[in-house]
Amino acid sequence: IDGGWIEIGGSRIVEVGNGLPRAGRGRVIDLGNAAVIPGLVNAHTHLELSDLQGKIPPPKSFTQWLGHILAFRRREAGKPLDHAVEKGVSLSLESGTTTVADISSTGDSLRILPNLPIRKRVFKEVICLEPEKVSGVMEGAIRELSSLKNAVGAYCDVSLLSAGLSPHAPYTACPKLYLGCALFAQGSDLLLCTHICETLEEVEFLLEGTGSFAIMLKALNMLEGWRPPGMYPLEYLKSTGALKGPWLLVHCNYLSGKEVKIIEETTSSVVYCPRSHRYFGHREHPFQELLGRGINVALGTDSLASNQSM
Repeated sequence: IDGGWIEIGGSRIVEVGNGLPRAGRGRVIDLGNAAVIPGLVNAHTHLELSDLQGKIPPPKSFTQWLGHILAFRRREAGKPLDHAVEKGVSLSLESGTTTVADISSTGDSLRILPNLPIRKRVFKEVICLEPEKVSGVMEGAIRELSSLKNAVGAYCDVSLLSAGLSPHAPYTACPKLYLGCALFAQGSDLLLCTHICETLEEVEFLLEGTGSFAIMLKALNMLEGWRPPGMYPLEYLKSTGALKGPWLLVHCNYLSGKEVKIIEETTSSVVYCPRSHRYFGHREHPFQELLGRGINVALGTDSLASNQSM
């Protein structure tokens, strides 16, 4: 709008016009030659990792990068990451992003994000490959999600806050964990999210039980009694019984034709993280095909451990 103006009342746009606004309407801020757009939605963040901006050069493999992340978490264990979450939110707002879908691994984001001035869905991340330990992991996750109510303070706008559960990935979540998360989310406002079809190493691990993921997880003593399902990642997720409704499927860089059909059937959304995708040197993302088939594709940044900005 040439010479356009917008009148704000409280937190809402109450009128739009052009020419000179009528006198007595309050303070006028001239933004110059500017475009006003709706707030952007960042559908995949890890705000707790914001301190790693520019600190991990592009790795030779995805598991090498995971090693850096694990080392960081061991180094920072017990230290609150409030400042990292606050930094991520500040950078998001500066970029015009007003909504984030954030994954909380340490619990810091669950604790601090509710009181920060941004619309958010906070996902509690859960990891467990051993079926006998799933009940304990789920109990802990449910307890942390219930703490969101206690985290709501004087500065929290409840209308800007919602929650979710995120079994991390097919190489760190057994079928019982995936199904447990899906059952708990039924009848609630909890959205379900998982990293999936992210790397060729992930595909190899699920099909054959070999490769860099097998080496890494064995070193971490996480493969006791585990057997490869012999399936592609989304086929594996469907086989757990957890994929009865829509999920937020993060990455989906390497999809088979059957997996694209699974996404269609469940009306799930895919989150494409372009610059993180480039950082790892993945092949071209299939978002054009997904859009052509009517699948919802959202955009995300992933963390500042694999991206230079929010």
